[in-house]
Amino acid sequence: QVHMQYLEAGADVIISSSYQATIPGFLARGLLLEEAEGLLRTSVQLAREARDEFWKSTLRSSKPVYNRALVAASIGSYGAY
Repeated sequence: QVHMQYLEAGADVIISSSYQATIPGFLARGLLLEEAEGLLRTSVQLAREARDEFWKSTLRSSKPVYNRALVAASIGSYGAY
């Protein structure tokens, strides 16, 4: 929902909802490596799906033409873990 709101407001780039999420942080909390990697992948996939859904909606409507937004992975500062 948040990604869509940014796109509707005219964002050209949206970021994944994974700020300060790290593999070591997930592992320290008992997740398996595959689970930790999956969570980070999912955060990017959700942003990509929102971007693609929004893009398709602009092609079907009479809204102004938008550029297809970029998706960036949000990574925290070094040492945040």
